[in-house]
Amino acid sequence: AERGEECAVAAVVARVSHTDAGVRIAAIRALMLVAQRGDETALAAVSGRLCQTEDGDAGVRAAAVAALAQLAERGDERAIRAVSERLDDAASFVRSVVETALA
Repeated sequence: AERGEECAVAAVVARVSHTDAGVRIAAIRALMLVAQRGDETALAAVSGRLCQTEDGDAGVRAAAVAALAQLAERGDERAIRAVSERLDDAASFVRSVVETALA
């Protein structure tokens, strides 16, 4: 699929909420490849996943932070807020990804 192809983005977004953490991580990483910067559908799916604190998988949280950093337009307040909420994440590697994303 080409970057920005609406059908590809929609298909991947559908997997961001999958019950398996590995599928969620793969979907979030795939969005980084198929969605264009500023794609509202992709941003909403990833920021929504990041804000769901019941997602106990640190890998999902780290992937979501990295994806928001890549997909959000510079200065996107929603993305900055969602990423900043993970500054005190229980997992040190998630905090490290957050610090890199906010730099």
